[in-house]
Amino acid sequence: MLPVGNESLLERNINILKNQGIQDIYVIGKQSAVLKRIAVDNFCVFEEMQNEIFLQIAGLEIPGNVLIMYGSLYLEDGDMAALVQYLDQGTAAVLGRPWKEQESGFGACPDGDRIHTIYGHPRDHYVDTRIFGACVLPKSWISALQYTVRGAGVINCGQMPDEQYYLESALGQMIGLGMELHVYICERPVVQIRFPWELFEANRYCCRTLSELKEDCIGAGSMVQDVYRKQGFLKVGKNCRIRRVTFEGNCVIGDNVVLEDGAVIGNNCMIGSGSVIRHSCMIHEETVIGPGNKVDFGAEISGVTMEGTAAVHGCEVFGVVGRYVDIAAGVVMAVLRFDDAQVPRRVNGRVYRSAYTNCVCIGDYTRTGVHTTFLPGVSVGSRCAVGPGVLVEKDVRDNTLLLLRQETVQKEWGSARYGWQ
Repeated sequence: MLPVGNESLLERNINILKNQGIQDIYVIGKQSAVLKRIAVDNFCVFEEMQNEIFLQIAGLEIPGNVLIMYGSLYLEDGDMAALVQYLDQGTAAVLGRPWKEQESGFGACPDGDRIHTIYGHPRDHYVDTRIFGACVLPKSWISALQYTVRGAGVINCGQMPDEQYYLESALGQMIGLGMELHVYICERPVVQIRFPWELFEANRYCCRTLSELKEDCIGAGSMVQDVYRKQGFLKVGKNCRIRRVTFEGNCVIGDNVVLEDGAVIGNNCMIGSGSVIRHSCMIHEETVIGPGNKVDFGAEISGVTMEGTAAVHGCEVFGVVGRYVDIAAGVVMAVLRFDDAQVPRRVNGRVYRSAYTNCVCIGDYTRTGVHTTFLPGVSVGSRCAVGPGVLVEKDVRDNTLLLLRQETVQKEWGSARYGWQ
């Protein structure tokens, strides 16, 4: 349900499938009122058993072949279209991309485009292809999902799989039972979003799709005047006011947006509906500004902000900022370490590094004090308050107040100190 390009990832994937002509779509997950906003008719709800998701799919009365994908998977239209072609052919296929050094996940070493074994969290020399949780199953194999077992299936010696249920492991079991599984190698970016910096990465890729804009599209009631453009095109919603602004490239702008008074908007940016950006602000390239944001008085933003964020008075934001976060005057989110190295992020004892792990992550409803400084790669939880002048150098848990204890010296002073009588 987190936003990619100012649209929840789930809604985005459903819309891509509908654009490919797929209408019979099921959303399977835990009961949640927020899911009811999704434009799909069929919901399957599970509450307790972790393997119930596979039992649900196996038990559906599906008349034909099925495409299954995790809701946390970001992929683009062209790759989804390629996967749908396997659906039409009735061929079992899974999504893949070239393996990256020291990454975690499921992998394989295909023979041509056919997979014989799927490894769970393998060592690099065992695999050359990363396998993702998006696949097509022929109708004859759907019922086999009910026999999915816990764990990662085939592992390297010395690995220690957990007791979860995985779609990739289910596919490995079916290979063992005789199913012929093919792999489609993505031609465009694909991200399994598990961590905040991967949400940052997916939004960056989504922004890059704006390069496909080839003409202006200005909505009804919108005013665009005194605008300087270095290049690119604008897609503007309804009732916007845009004046005295510099655009460095393509930009998609929602409804009822105000951009004015010297704001600079980088290439391939997205501005959510109802946002106000003005007074010499800088929105860096490939940035997504959420709906209802206020960016004012020389603020500088790079990354992703969600609904209702306010950033003003010379602050510098680099990262993922949650809903209704207050970024105070002079706040700085550092981008680079002194040695320019990628910041390691540790999750459950495992270390992750990427081009995006340097980003700062701020949870929903958190507020900062003036001149707060965040070192690269730190995360602050939801509903926190970080006081003025604090140097945040390690992660902060949810519901935390973080204050600086300052020691000062106060003495008498006056003209006499300078020799005046």
